Amino acid sequence: MNDAGLLDLTQRMERLEQETLRWRIGAAIVALSLCLVVLVGAGPSGVSEQVVTKRLVVVDETGQRRAELNVTNSVPALYLAGRDGVDRAWLEVSGDAPRLVFRDERKRQRLVLGGFSLYLDSGVTEVRPTSSLVLMTEDGKLWKAP
Repeated sequence: MNDAGLLDLTQRMERLEQETLRWRIGAAIVALSLCLVVLVGAGPSGVSEQVVTKRLVVVDETGQRRAELNVTNSVPALYLAGRDGVDRAWLEVSGDAPRLVFRDERKRQRLVLGGFSLYLDSGVTEVRPTSSLVLMTEDGKLWKAP
């Protein structure tokens, strides 16, 4: 190999080494950037100041829905379910009328506190005020106040 060929080979080797160095620096920058993204994304392991959502569902260890907090069609509500997933108690605000409802294992309303429409066996619908309390017995008898 002559001197010109050796000089050409040396220059090509230097360019290759410089290119390899640039790739290494670039890869290191990318790796550090990814580490930063992961660390910043993980954030502090503590209490968050705020969670914003329209619906929150809580499930038990078997995946069964046990509680739900949601806002739909102007009704903010909190539902609490039994082991079978059936809502047993809920607190909701429909429009400006709040109400608290308890249901038994047969899904019958047993206690309603607040404003709601009470459908009587006689076919009459009674609109109850926000200040009302209605208790229903096993045999369907009602106790109402006021």
